[in-house]
Amino acid sequence: MAGSGVRGAIAGTVVFLAALIAAMAGMMLVAPFGLTVPEAVVWPLAVGFGALVAALAGGWAANAVAVDRSRSRFYAISGATEAAAVLVITVTTVLRLTAAGDFLPNLFSLIVITAAVLALIVNAVVWRYRGKTSSLRRDLTATAGLLALGIVFVLTGITVTCSVTTCTP
Repeated sequence: MAGSGVRGAIAGTVVFLAALIAAMAGMMLVAPFGLTVPEAVVWPLAVGFGALVAALAGGWAANAVAVDRSRSRFYAISGATEAAAVLVITVTTVLRLTAAGDFLPNLFSLIVITAAVLALIVNAVVWRYRGKTSSLRRDLTATAGLLALGIVFVLTGITVTCSVTTCTP
């Protein structure tokens, strides 16, 4: 648990900020593919990868500041965050297609808002999925495996899309 009082508030803030920065970085790494690949494909890939990176960063930040020395369960945290990311993708897509999309001046503001929502989700999920038994080797292996899976998923999505449709160089 994050703890209570000032220590818990600081721990929650650290996890939120780590997840926010990681979500924005992850989304910004995938977003430039939107210059050549259709945006309808790149947006879900960017949000999904941003959610994965945010979950991992939030989990590691929680490990660093947890008062009770519990460890993050990275597979559970990533899975719950990705499930929530599907809902975020659906809501943002619907908002962009309706008149509510006129209130978002550009794609960057949508990325910032989406990253903040993902960081809030990670902050809630990371304190829920904690365990006592874990090792550093297992945590590093899980992190590396999940990151590799995320990269493969993004590249596969782009490759398949460009095989089926026309991607402008």
